[in-house]
Amino acid sequence: MINIMRKFSILFLACMASVFASADQIAPAENSPAAQESNSENTPEVSGPKKLSPEKKAEIRKKFEEVKKKMTTEAHGAEEVLGVREIDSKQREEAFDLKVKLFKFLKSIENKFPFLRDLFKSRIFGVWTGGLIGAALVMAFTWIFQRYIADTIFKLLARAFDKANANSLKEFFSKLSDPTRAFIMLLGINFGLMLVIEDPAKVVVEGRIFWGVANAIGFWAIWRVCDFTFNVITDRLADKHKTALNLIDLGRRVTKSAMIFFGVLVALDMCGANIGAIVASLGIGGAALAFASKDTIANFFGSISLVADRPFSVGDWIVTDSIEGIVEGIGIRSTKIRTFPKTLVTIPNSLLANIPIDNWSKMNLRRVKMTIGLTYSSSTDQMLGIVKDIEKILSENKEVDSGTFIVNFTDFGPSSLDITVIYYCKRIDAKNYNATRQAVNLEIMEAVEKRGLSFAFPSSSVYLETPVKIAREKDD
Repeated sequence: MINIMRKFSILFLACMASVFASADQIAPAENSPAAQESNSENTPEVSGPKKLSPEKKAEIRKKFEEVKKKMTTEAHGAEEVLGVREIDSKQREEAFDLKVKLFKFLKSIENKFPFLRDLFKSRIFGVWTGGLIGAALVMAFTWIFQRYIADTIFKLLARAFDKANANSLKEFFSKLSDPTRAFIMLLGINFGLMLVIEDPAKVVVEGRIFWGVANAIGFWAIWRVCDFTFNVITDRLADKHKTALNLIDLGRRVTKSAMIFFGVLVALDMCGANIGAIVASLGIGGAALAFASKDTIANFFGSISLVADRPFSVGDWIVTDSIEGIVEGIGIRSTKIRTFPKTLVTIPNSLLANIPIDNWSKMNLRRVKMTIGLTYSSSTDQMLGIVKDIEKILSENKEVDSGTFIVNFTDFGPSSLDITVIYYCKRIDAKNYNATRQAVNLEIMEAVEKRGLSFAFPSSSVYLETPVKIAREKDD
């Protein structure tokens, strides 16, 4: 993007210069910033349509090389403070190339309009007027580009994706719109300052500032793309994989924390800091920090284990050794459970990851097991009949799984003939589960009554070996 905008700026200046004169009729303007360094008494002024000889072109080119070499030498002071970087050399070269194009452009205008010569040679507050004019042209071109051309491109993309029902891509380009426009304006400001600033050392400092702000805009764009990506993943997995939402949220936090960390390192690097020493010190300090916060780290990895294994998710009904309730939240350090007495229990993830967890919400069917006790006065035919009646009741109930129920006369109890009944309810929530049990129980009671049977209850008989005479007092 930077190279493209630089080429656009150079092409813009070159195209405007070609309107007034050809490149062969151009020489550096006298008393301009580059001409002040490259001009000498032996350099004749070129005016009008006179064509330069090859010898004169070579001499002018040699002068420019001397100026470029001098600018490189003068920039060493800034490099000694900030550290030598390849981007600093490129910054100086780009500034020099832009100024050469600007000099040619202004010279072509002078040849057409000689009365502007004094304006181009003058200074305002110590700044060369020609550089200010060039900076104004570049800034105007950049503003028009980002305000109309780039904005129009993003609008056209939004309309195209809107017609194609590609809302995700439409939102993606919408997220990138503001960072892109800000970056284009930053490029325009950078190229404008290149034309205005004459001190090579200041050009290097300006380049460092530019790259720092450019990196900040880049991290801004990545931040918005990160939010967009995690939002899309969350929307797609919200209904099918609720447990994965916890991992997505954890990934969002870790990614943003890593972005902030690397952003700080990049900023320090642009300021000339020794990143290697900083990373090494972080390694030593990280070991001490890890030892001091081992419980926190254990909880963090416990949360990763819970999210990866997915023993439960938010909203599940779970039972542990000592806690039973509904999961309200899974954090990086702990998990919150709302118990049925409506209290909120917080359990560290490191502990929760190492204990058995019974997840009742994962039941596809909910079991009912009960024993029906009938009196010993019941006959064999009556017992066989009531067993068939209960089987019929369960098979006809739509809320009972018809293929898994079991009904058998199993035991001779201490005071009853026991029939074991096992069946599974299709709906596992408490309200529907208890409603199904109630309906089945009422139908079983009705069947028992129709068979002329009665339910047994714990009782005992007492037999006396010696009859006891009970005297009654007669009323006279």
